[in-house]
Amino acid sequence: METESADKLTGFKLGKKTDFTATAWFKTDQGGGFVMSKTLKAAEWTGFEVKFSNGMIRTCLQTEPATVCDNRGAGLNNGKWRHVAVVFSRTKGERYVYIDGKQEGNPIDQKKVKGSIDHKNGLAIGVSMGDHRGGSFFKGIMDQVAIFKGELTKDDIQQVMNNLEETLSVSPVGCLISTWAQVKLRLN
Repeated sequence: METESADKLTGFKLGKKTDFTATAWFKTDQGGGFVMSKTLKAAEWTGFEVKFSNGMIRTCLQTEPATVCDNRGAGLNNGKWRHVAVVFSRTKGERYVYIDGKQEGNPIDQKKVKGSIDHKNGLAIGVSMGDHRGGSFFKGIMDQVAIFKGELTKDDIQQVMNNLEETLSVSPVGCLISTWAQVKLRLN
């Protein structure tokens, strides 16, 4: 499992064949909204989405002119913490959705989605990057949102689900929160 610090992810390209895995914890008892999105509305939508809709996880992979979206899971709007992991295997042309560490259904065939999903828009957490003014904000609470370069295995997903803090080797030294805490201590 490859992890990167935030400063290395600024140049992270998804390209035509890059495998990646998106994960997050969420809790909601409401209608829906985007967990994460890297989309651009050009002539056609380009990018990927992980969305919570009607008590299910909706995932999409989009390039011009093909789009493959699919809904998985049910009853996820029960006000309990749930974990979602979506493996976008571009090299195999498949997508896997895991909810609470268990694969939901068969792999989703996304072979017809070819081409690069890179564009100028960044990654959005809790809203659609392509339509952030359209009321697409996530309604609930999210925690430990992450994107991993590569296709995580079921064991990797279990590890991330149970121990994300130990999985990521990012040092808090020099980060805004730890720096502010030190400044605050000095002011008191």
